[in-house]
Amino acid sequence: MPLSPSRAADASASADAPAPAPAPASASASAASAAHSVDRTSTPAARHLRVSVVGHVCIDENTADRGDVLRSAGSPAVFIAHQFAEFTGVSTTVLAPRGTDFDPLAPEISFFDAAEGDTTLVYRNSFVDGVRHQQCLYTDSAVPKPVDAHTAKRMRDSDVVIVAPLLSNLSPTYLNDIFENVPASALRLLLPQGYMRRVGTDHIVHEREFTEWAHVLPHFDVVVFSDEDCTDALDTARGWSRALPHTAIVVTQNRRGATIFERGRSRRVAAAPIAAVDSVATIGAGDVFSAHLALGLAGRRDLDVAVANANNAAASFIEAANVRASARDESSQLV
Repeated sequence: MPLSPSRAADASASADAPAPAPAPASASASAASAAHSVDRTSTPAARHLRVSVVGHVCIDENTADRGDVLRSAGSPAVFIAHQFAEFTGVSTTVLAPRGTDFDPLAPEISFFDAAEGDTTLVYRNSFVDGVRHQQCLYTDSAVPKPVDAHTAKRMRDSDVVIVAPLLSNLSPTYLNDIFENVPASALRLLLPQGYMRRVGTDHIVHEREFTEWAHVLPHFDVVVFSDEDCTDALDTARGWSRALPHTAIVVTQNRRGATIFERGRSRRVAAAPIAAVDSVATIGAGDVFSAHLALGLAGRRDLDVAVANANNAAASFIEAANVRASARDESSQLV
């Protein structure tokens, strides 16, 4: 897969393009790791890799299947930074709005600048019969950070730029300001989940039509989203892929692996089966997938190989999280 295509040509071709149809068990952690081995050579060992993640962070309040509420630092930016920290020679900096209540939950995350205000975006996740229901609070605190001279310099030094919004307020103009400072050689990856969400006045998270896709996607080499993020995800991805021949679209499909779209054609990359898990254990798995996909592609891996490795990383993450959830449940029963 060529990763430095003519994005300008895509932008010109797609600006007036019609949008596709509206997107109306118990196992040990070591056993999980063995069952879904991750190729750690997927990152380039010969040089330092500088990663910039642009978007939002949040505080997750997750209600597990068993009813206990877990409060932690959340967002794709956080999960991705944690994954990159496991690799020697990879440094990650996050550009995202946050309040002073966030940093104590994730003191290890490196940000472009200091926290402002007292509150951070909050996502409340609850599960009913394995289906996630979400509420989103404090959206007023999640205004995108401006692209100042410090930000522009960091972007010019980036080898990988990942854009991962939780809301749809990263406008095409804002992305233009970001990417005019990003070198052409940098890998550019989008997690468009936030563009597919709308927060109602009752704080309930609803599906949103990604109307600005033709002005956003041409910036990127690879776009990754879940088949749970929008209705008719595969048809949507196929439409984007036909309109943008220089952008690969990857749709993750949980137990079914992932489907890659390039130039309107699709191919499946299967995932190894995993045992039944607590629903909360799956939170962040898509972000783990995206982190390992980015590392594989930055290491000049073939797209299919990088996706297969990312599938294994996500499965390993889910199984390890399920082990921790089971341990918490057993501990609470002993009290």
